[in-house]
Formats: sequence, C-alpha cells, structure tokens
Amino acid sequence: MSRGLSSCGEWRRKLKGLERFHMTDFEASRGPYAGWDKADRINYQRHLLDIIRTNTRAAFAVGVDLSGYEQVTQDDELSQLGWQPL
Repeated sequence: MSRGLSSCGEWRRKLKGLERFHMTDFEASRGPYAGWDKADRINYQRHLLDIIRTNTRAAFAVGVDLSGYEQVTQDDELSQLGWQPL
C-alpha cells in the first residue's frame, strides 16, 4: 500500500499546521515563511529532505519551460481540455 508524505506523521509535525509545503514560497520567504532567516530555512529544508529520504522509494521533479507554457496557454488550448492551473 502506498502512503504519501501527507499521511506521514513526521511530515505533518514538521509542517506545524501548514496545509502543504510550497517550495516557491519557501525559497522566496513568502507566506508562512516570511521573516525566516537563511540558517532557519536551511535547517528546516534539511529536516524535510531527511523525512522524504526515509519515507519515499523514488523521487521526481518537473520543470516547465515558461515561454513554451505561455505559448500553449495563449490560445486557451488547455482550458478547452478542461485543465486549470493551480
């Protein structure tokens, strides 16, 4: 049975009541991470990575070419397919 990090007690405790972890906000010190100094952010990220390494079998990342994305979405093709960005 697969169990995602959202069901991992250690992950939930580390998020301290946050609904989810957003790396873009974290890196930009926005939202719940506003005001964190660099040392605190590095320490927090290390803890999260340890939890990920311990509780996952594989990892992946996704990148999107922004100019290509904008070109595709310019014609509203994705919304015609029923896809909505977050």
